[in-house]
Amino acid sequence: MSLLLSASAYGDQFSVFANATTFWDTLTVTSDPGVSISWLGTSNQTEAIQFFNSATVGDQSDPNWNPLSYSNQIGGAVASGEATAQSLSSTIVRSGYPPSGTDWMNVQKGGNFRVTGSGNVTFTIDYSLAADRLVNASSLPYPFIETGGVVEADLLLYIPYVQGLDYSQHFMFIPTVECSVSDSLSQTGTATVSYYLTNGQTYWIRAESHSLVTVEAPEPSSLALLGFGLFGIFFSPRARKGLSGKWL
Repeated sequence: MSLLLSASAYGDQFSVFANATTFWDTLTVTSDPGVSISWLGTSNQTEAIQFFNSATVGDQSDPNWNPLSYSNQIGGAVASGEATAQSLSSTIVRSGYPPSGTDWMNVQKGGNFRVTGSGNVTFTIDYSLAADRLVNASSLPYPFIETGGVVEADLLLYIPYVQGLDYSQHFMFIPTVECSVSDSLSQTGTATVSYYLTNGQTYWIRAESHSLVTVEAPEPSSLALLGFGLFGIFFSPRARKGLSGKWL
């Protein structure tokens, strides 16, 4: 599904970039002696999902861990997701507005495996989070613009359709700032999940990358309505009488 809205671009005066990447090729499994896992090749899933203001506007999936690439633009925001054998990457790039609101891109990959032997099994995966922002409000038509967001990398382990066993979530927040701001943030690390798994049982492991950017700015129509509203209040007979009584 594609949703295109016209937006004004402001060159190097306004840009917000957010990216989360989990490196699938670093997924490592360690276990107690005598315990091993085997991928079943069933219920494998790679998926890219785009949201705007909590509503799904795009969804692309592949059931066989094949490479996946997704991109869609809403106004001044481009959301993209990519899944390869090496990594899962979600990106939001804001270079203009309207519309105001929250853009969210999620890329995830997971699959079923069966355990032989009972014991502790640990999964680890590396991740990278990054954000860059430049807002020069003095050069923009909306001086009250507000920007913020979060990037996130997750690793989840659970029994399919039954219960979650362990999860590892890593956030990097883009501080909410009104008006001008220039900053660059980055974070790298390793997500880890571990649990005592039972011989013969089927489990599911999933890695996720999330990027979320929020931009709030008054639309030109809102500013116009505000102006007319203030104009109407000031020049109404009751308001003028009240002002005259107060100040004269």
